[in-house]
Amino acid sequence: MKRFSIAVSLVVLAWGCDGGSRPTSPSALSVPTRPTSTLSGMVFAVTPSGLAVVDGARVRLEIGSFRLDATTDQNGLYTLSGLYDGLSSVSTSKDGYDLDTRRVTVSGDTRLDIRVVPRVPYTLSGVVYEETPMGRAPVEGVDIYCDACGSEFGHTRVFTDTNGVYKPFVGV
Repeated sequence: MKRFSIAVSLVVLAWGCDGGSRPTSPSALSVPTRPTSTLSGMVFAVTPSGLAVVDGARVRLEIGSFRLDATTDQNGLYTLSGLYDGLSSVSTSKDGYDLDTRRVTVSGDTRLDIRVVPRVPYTLSGVVYEETPMGRAPVEGVDIYCDACGSEFGHTRVFTDTNGVYKPFVGV
C-alpha cells in the first residue's frame, strides 16, 4: 500500500499601509460622547413696574425630531439637562404671551434668559343695525363670529340681543 504525504502551508498575510511584514493593530472603536450639557435660564417679561418673572411658561428645545420640554418654576427658572452640544431651536410659550423662538448653540452648561412679550388685552363689542326710512333699527339674533377672540379654541361666537348689541369679546 502506498502512502501519500501532503504538505500544507499556512500563509499569513499582513495588511498595512507600508506593505511590511508586521500585522497592524485594530483602531479603537469610536463611541459617541454621552449627552452631558445643560441649558438653563430665566423667563421674564418687561412690565410697567419693571422686570417680572414668568412662571408656568413652557420652554421647548428641538433638534430635528427630538424634543425636550421644561416648565418654569415660581421664580421663572427652567433647566433642560442631558443635552448634546450643538445648535438647537428653543421656543417659549404661555397663554397671554407671544411665542418666542430662537436658535441657540448649547455647549456645556449654557445659560439662556428669555424675554417674552405680553399680549395686549382688547375688547371688541358693537351694535348691529339696519338703515330704514325711519332711521336705524337694531337687528336681533345676528351671529357674530371672531376667529381669534378670547377662547381657548381660538374663536368665539355670540349673538346680538334685542337692541342689536353683542357682548364684548375679551381677548389677548
